[in-house]
Amino acid sequence: MSTQWLDHGTSVNGSVRVAVLLCDHLASAGSQLDLPELLRWFAEHDPDVVVHILPRLCTRPQDLPDILAETGACRVVLGLCRSQYEVGAIDTQLRQAGLDPVGLETVDLGWSCARLSSPELATGKAQILLAAAVAKARAYFGSSVENVKPRLPTRFSRRSLLRLPLLTYEVVPSISRDRCVAERGCTLCVHACPYGALESKNGVIRLDKARCRSCSRCVTVCPREAVLFPGYTASQIDAQVRALLDPRIGTLQPRGILFMCAHMRAHSSVAPESLHPGWMPLRLPCLAMAPPTWYLVPLGLGASAVGVLPCSDDCHGTLTEVVREHVQFCQDFLEAIGAPADLIQYRPAIDRPPADRGSSIGLTELEDRLPQPAFSVQPRAVAAVLLDLARRYSRDEWTPLAGDASVFRHPAAPLGLVEIDETTCTVCGLCADACPTGALQFETTAEQSLLRFEASSCIACGQCLSICPERARGAIRVQRAIAWERLRSGGQVVTRDLVARCARCGAPIASGRMLDRIMALLADEPPGLQSTLSRYCTSCRVMAGSSEGGTRHATR
Repeated sequence: MSTQWLDHGTSVNGSVRVAVLLCDHLASAGSQLDLPELLRWFAEHDPDVVVHILPRLCTRPQDLPDILAETGACRVVLGLCRSQYEVGAIDTQLRQAGLDPVGLETVDLGWSCARLSSPELATGKAQILLAAAVAKARAYFGSSVENVKPRLPTRFSRRSLLRLPLLTYEVVPSISRDRCVAERGCTLCVHACPYGALESKNGVIRLDKARCRSCSRCVTVCPREAVLFPGYTASQIDAQVRALLDPRIGTLQPRGILFMCAHMRAHSSVAPESLHPGWMPLRLPCLAMAPPTWYLVPLGLGASAVGVLPCSDDCHGTLTEVVREHVQFCQDFLEAIGAPADLIQYRPAIDRPPADRGSSIGLTELEDRLPQPAFSVQPRAVAAVLLDLARRYSRDEWTPLAGDASVFRHPAAPLGLVEIDETTCTVCGLCADACPTGALQFETTAEQSLLRFEASSCIACGQCLSICPERARGAIRVQRAIAWERLRSGGQVVTRDLVARCARCGAPIASGRMLDRIMALLADEPPGLQSTLSRYCTSCRVMAGSSEGGTRHATR
């Protein structure tokens, strides 16, 4: 596998060319999808999508390199009649065609559409799901050798037992050194991994591929988007959800986004016919990957409801608890802004449609208001989503809540609030050095040192708390909370102090409160030492101490 796959299927207008390959068994499964109608729709609405109907695509894929060479596509979407297909054979043929198999999108149309009540309904939903898969495939940026680990197939057909099994690749995360700030002490991804696959060594995050289970939890706990997981990036999820809810694609209404664990394919309790057509399935490697705002964003995009359907049989216990906490936050948040809590549903009744409460925001208006992509895990994008929903569900022009309600505290809140006690903080700036998001900023001028805090950048990671030398005296406090007023006001100075300057050269020594703290700690030391430390900078202390007869004290 090469270090980077290159796009070679871009049309004249700059759009990525995509091949949609449909299994011919879909025409005879259940309510019989109208495959020619799907071909006609894509030809009319997206000429850079080439649709082919292939015999036995799920069980005996053949001649894919020749077909893809003919289409000139660099992305592939498979419309399958079943969840299990010949992964090894298809991956091998995609590599032979020069394409990146990690960028492959599959849609289980047999489970999602083929057993609906009418051919029109089944075909209409298939149209939406395939268009969303195309949008997601186009947002794929590529993978590298760091993002894959080889494995043998876990399932074998009777035919495959007669030959050597084809090697497949499992996607694993990789670390972007340019974005990672592990050298500053950040270990958020390490602590989030439930399998111990990540470690920080000499300021570098390293992944043990053998331990990694590809749950992707580490991807979204990193506020700097330094953990890369091809196939499920924020931009891909964003493109997929926008297409699933785009009223210009299909006529089916209302629509709800159903977040599902990828292991749900083998979940016996969810029968294909129990899925109401209004639910649009969106699979993630593990639902613990989704931060709370990923469940909230679809509401702003026009979803009638959002369902969260985990697979408790296969999920790690810690990850299951994370999902529950995130859903609980979303429900409590919706209540706090005056919206119905059941817009977010944990294990929803998928045989019933998502309640149609109407949407007060049109698609064009929303595209101007929500950040691109809205599914970003960067804290400022998270803050924008929360503020947008608060405005949407207010009866009048939204203004910050007053009194205690101006801060919404919650143990699973994705943002945080840092409070500084000016009586004990020495304005040393160590907290700002450790902050991975820049929520805390330390500034020094000729006359003063000051500390700024920006609530829209804080994720309550606690890095600042752990490094503060005055933590025991209560100099800093961190809580998970949505501080409405501070989210809108930007960065604010939370503490400041005058800077003492060297009596000999004029260079800054430290803040006045820091010197007071040092003097208090050295109360039992000789007065000459205290005088030298408080009056001279590091460069001048030796000479100043010598001239004052205090060399021994000044150089301790």
